[in-house]
Amino acid sequence: MREPETSSGDNRVRFGLFDFDARSVELWKSGRLVPVRPQALKLLALLIARPREVVSRDEIQRALWSGDTFVDFEQGVNHAVRELRAALGDTAESPRFIQTLPRRGYRWLVPLDPVARDATPDAPPDRRERASVDSPTGGSATAASDAVVPPAPVVGGTDVTAPRTRVSRWAQGAVAVAAMVIAAVAWQARRPAATVDAAASAGSVALTVRPFVSHAEAINGLGLAHAIAERLGGQADVRSGGSLTPGAGSDGDATHVLSGDVTRTGQDVVVATDLRAANGDVTWTETFRVRADRIFDIEGVVAERVAGALRMRRAAGEQDRRRRRYTTDAGAYEDYLRGRAALVAYTPDGAQQAVRAFEAALARDPGYTLALAGLAMASADMYLRFAPPPDVEAWGARAETAARDALDRDGELAEAHLARAAIARKREFDWNTTIEASRRALILNPGLEQAHLFAAAAYYHLGYMDDARIALEQGRRLHGPDVVEPIRIEALVALFSGDFAPARARLEEVSRLSSQAIGDTYLALAYYYSGSAERGRAMLETLAAAPSASTAARAGVALAAVLAAQGDPAGARVRLARVTELAYRDHHVAYGFGTAYAQLRDVDQAVTWLRIAADTGFPCVPFFERDPLLDPLRGRAEFDGLLAYVRARRDDAISVTP
Repeated sequence: MREPETSSGDNRVRFGLFDFDARSVELWKSGRLVPVRPQALKLLALLIARPREVVSRDEIQRALWSGDTFVDFEQGVNHAVRELRAALGDTAESPRFIQTLPRRGYRWLVPLDPVARDATPDAPPDRRERASVDSPTGGSATAASDAVVPPAPVVGGTDVTAPRTRVSRWAQGAVAVAAMVIAAVAWQARRPAATVDAAASAGSVALTVRPFVSHAEAINGLGLAHAIAERLGGQADVRSGGSLTPGAGSDGDATHVLSGDVTRTGQDVVVATDLRAANGDVTWTETFRVRADRIFDIEGVVAERVAGALRMRRAAGEQDRRRRRYTTDAGAYEDYLRGRAALVAYTPDGAQQAVRAFEAALARDPGYTLALAGLAMASADMYLRFAPPPDVEAWGARAETAARDALDRDGELAEAHLARAAIARKREFDWNTTIEASRRALILNPGLEQAHLFAAAAYYHLGYMDDARIALEQGRRLHGPDVVEPIRIEALVALFSGDFAPARARLEEVSRLSSQAIGDTYLALAYYYSGSAERGRAMLETLAAAPSASTAARAGVALAAVLAAQGDPAGARVRLARVTELAYRDHHVAYGFGTAYAQLRDVDQAVTWLRIAADTGFPCVPFFERDPLLDPLRGRAEFDGLLAYVRARRDDAISVTP
């Protein structure tokens, strides 16, 4: 691991887990260099030079840009603040480092400690001396207080006695819960005598949780891994998540990888866990055997063990979240895990399976609010992507009702706010609410990958491409189970920025991984824009007949625009008439009408529809400026007025303070 360059105390300061070196203009977190662009680092230097003082936006503008620089300073300052907050894990609503003072500026909140020349990156407190006892398998288990794991229950007619193992004080509560609620977990701890590896002891833990391998009728391994990852996520010095394919795929820059294996034996579930350093060295392994009707406790117990093995430090609220149980019905829990896994399939069958799984969980436990939030998200997917025309509104109404009920039941549940963000993003196209609800979800549980992705989608619809990229990168750092949506967002940021070749490549990948409703309409347009017009048109003709209401409408108007551009105005008007008869409308459909009428040289109709697109969720200025299908409008006074209108609608669409 590279360490920060040393400098004098006057040039380097520490706050929390961060070091800032003013000489090299670099930000470090727990000994790891944080990638931040120069403008945001200049802003950080300015703020920490005047702690507790209000720094005005005008002062920031002068410090960040020279007098002969031509940029949108308002948006530039907003972007620098957002990027810096993203790097620090800070939020405007609940600031730890940077306070926003509306119409005045910003204030640095926390004390700064000078760092000596020979200082090392921030690390957890020194390891306490640990005792070691032999496990029944001949290995050893290490721990640090006087609590003893009680005997395990009789399983399969055989008395299985847990080793008398000393556990640390932070784990005593979890052990007691395991004893009373699970009726004690029979376990085997096989940890090498060596201490936790250097990366963990230095505090720079980055954890990837791979989907657990699930055998026969065992519980869903992908869902279980994601649940464990979310319980572990959110602390200041670790990120967690899971790759989609068990035992495969990139683990990013993880220092540790958690994997597992789930099987059923009679009425019991056996979960074998394995935590390794990135170099393959075993950090901790443990096998849990528990009655199937108590399986819902496994995720919390595993999270506790992993946190202890890696010495993860947590706030009290995060500890409560890690130990919280949302249902006492094992069947409901298994249904919920199946629903969570099905959600990221991005196919009609996957969405329907998710709906049925969440419905089954709620039938078993009507008070299971997590399942209600999941039902809202699955229903929102059905509404936006997969529902046939007669069912669209019913799915939308169901999604809204489930999300509202989840929030009414538990306003402090992160997933309930995530469900609200899903409704705003997929049904209402209310980008301000999408961002606000996503931020609230992340405050309550920073391990929610989807919250970052929802925010990224809001930003690219608004044309804030840099902000979309930042939110996307924040989501990707969690290495969650959603493979498709990050690629899709990357593709659409490129497409709407006018970078058609890379958009095409990424959308082809989305098409291979998901159903046609997810990205194929955009892929067809990317083919058209990048020189494969006939291929794009053929794909649009197929999509225009899709059973999905949204796909048919979006592809239909895009096809009309392409036909008009290829010199077939009659065919274009036939397609427009067909879409007019459809009930489904959204901002992309309105934008497609606008491009078709632009190619038909009907300026008034084109401008009217493009204004509707901006009004209803797509004030994406970069695409208006660069879309070749709008070329017939360029140079006209009406188009200049349209761009001014779109910019104004973009500014009106978002009021979230940077």
